[in-house]
Amino acid sequence: MTSFNIIILGDGGVGKSSITLRFYEDRFEDEYHPTVEDAFTMEKVIDREVVRLEVIDTAGQEGFHHLREMYMSTEGAGYMLAYAINLRDSFLSLTELHKSLSEARNLGVGQFVPVVLIGNKSDRAEQRCVSTAEAMQLARGFGNDCPFFETSAKTGANIEEAFTALVRQMKKSSPIHQKSFSKSKTSKKKAGKSGCSLI
Repeated sequence: MTSFNIIILGDGGVGKSSITLRFYEDRFEDEYHPTVEDAFTMEKVIDREVVRLEVIDTAGQEGFHHLREMYMSTEGAGYMLAYAINLRDSFLSLTELHKSLSEARNLGVGQFVPVVLIGNKSDRAEQRCVSTAEAMQLARGFGNDCPFFETSAKTGANIEEAFTALVRQMKKSSPIHQKSFSKSKTSKKKAGKSGCSLI
């Protein structure tokens, strides 16, 4: 079975844990609990293939940048770069984050870092301070036909679609992105559900 390792990066408070929880357990929690690191493993059917996904939910707070830097250099990973549509600073920080991510990877000819850009909290449209147009422009600037989705962990909008798009990006990028992932010893691993989900 092919394994894909997905790391979610972004500022604290953008909803990275909620995105992971919605994808993994199809539920939403209103309370915000800052995350140091969580790992979830599950099996999904994507494009008629059963694949194993390991999703790493990372810390977004300033004090944990050393963990973020470690994940940026992780061989074989694909990345969700997340911001919240109602937190403009979280959007502005992604340009530098993507630059750092690209610099951290030692890629061969024809390889690229698989990335999907997601604007979370689309259910808070009345609080929007990042337009869809400027987010699409940022995704184009990332290159390699970077997919972009506005998501809502609360309603589930575009969550499955974003993960599916990232797996497709990883398949396109290089076989290196299908290797097994050596997890940090600090990881709080959670066992995946039995069976598969169809995407």
